[in-house]
Amino acid sequence: MSAAELIGLLAETTLAMSAAAALVLALRRPLRRAFGAGVAYAAWWLLPLATAAVLLPAAPRPDAPAQWLVAAGAPMAAAPIAPPAPTGTAWVALSLLWLAGAVAMAARAWRQQRRFERRLGRLRPRADGSVQAQSDYGLPAAMGLLRPKVVLPRDFERRYDARQRRLIALHERIHIARGDLYANAAWLLLSCLYWFNPLLHYAARAFRSDQELACDQRVLRRLPTARRSYAEALLKAALHGGSSPLACTWSSSHPLKERIAMLNRTAPTAARLRFGAVVLIALAAATGFGAWAAQPASAPGERRFDLETEQMSQRQYADRVAQLAGLRIDNPELLSDAVAVKAAQLRQVDARMAFALLRMQTGLEAKIDGDRVRFVAGERPQAPASNSVVFYREGAAR
Repeated sequence: MSAAELIGLLAETTLAMSAAAALVLALRRPLRRAFGAGVAYAAWWLLPLATAAVLLPAAPRPDAPAQWLVAAGAPMAAAPIAPPAPTGTAWVALSLLWLAGAVAMAARAWRQQRRFERRLGRLRPRADGSVQAQSDYGLPAAMGLLRPKVVLPRDFERRYDARQRRLIALHERIHIARGDLYANAAWLLLSCLYWFNPLLHYAARAFRSDQELACDQRVLRRLPTARRSYAEALLKAALHGGSSPLACTWSSSHPLKERIAMLNRTAPTAARLRFGAVVLIALAAATGFGAWAAQPASAPGERRFDLETEQMSQRQYADRVAQLAGLRIDNPELLSDAVAVKAAQLRQVDARMAFALLRMQTGLEAKIDGDRVRFVAGERPQAPASNSVVFYREGAAR
């Protein structure tokens, strides 16, 4: 993949992801009020869905007749010097800047995670399958991608009563069973790859908040009579907050007031949850289809454009066509810088049609393969008898 293609891919996926993030940020509270925190948390799946949708091949564009208005060739001696085609230096520089930012973000997250783990001290296994740390920083928490575990603070038995300990253990095990640790890792990966997108960093806080609210809701669906004990456990844990980019912690960064307020709400019924799932599926289908349908033509050789060729040499003409179509020329040295192409006005043509005009003059046939084009010697077709010629895409109605 070339540097220009990489930057183009980042731009397309960033637009799709930003649109999906804005949609989720606008709908997360209404979804939570209507269908519960679990549906609001599941709505964040729209981001990777929209991103993946733009990577799929685009739908073919409807064929439209392309017109050439061809005039006599212009002498190159009278032609002004056209600006040179842009080189790939700028694209390479942008790619290196993106890579440096991604590495810096990954290094920052690694240092933050390592600092969190070091502050825990030595982890001692417990009989119930959890582990106990030597500190209370950011604990209780669920952490670990290869071997997920529940990490408890050193004063776990002293700080919490038996019912609160049961609620905390259930909360963290739900995080592990639901795959929230892997969701945090996926979000961290997106944050590193798209470090330049401020909306994604803003949405990260809302994502982690919805994650905790959804877990709280699931705990209370299992133990609906434990709301008071649960609220007391939240308050006690908030006094020992700490942050980790990968772990699921009861840290002070989460909206404690919002979490406690949710405890007073009635849990959504099964019917509301099912209807919420239907709404979420409809949103996912609309978001995915919208991101996919908004793509430009997937094949560079099919992109349509307008071009006036007056006062262009053969090489300048080929470079301009390649630039408009998103192609790279493998052997531009076969084209002349001193011979002018025919003066023409091209309307809604693609690269194959545009290069056909060059073949009429030079006999060189353009072979397009993906995003690359190579000129090979071919038989020069007979020049058209008329000064006005209409070309149609193959298979189009005439």
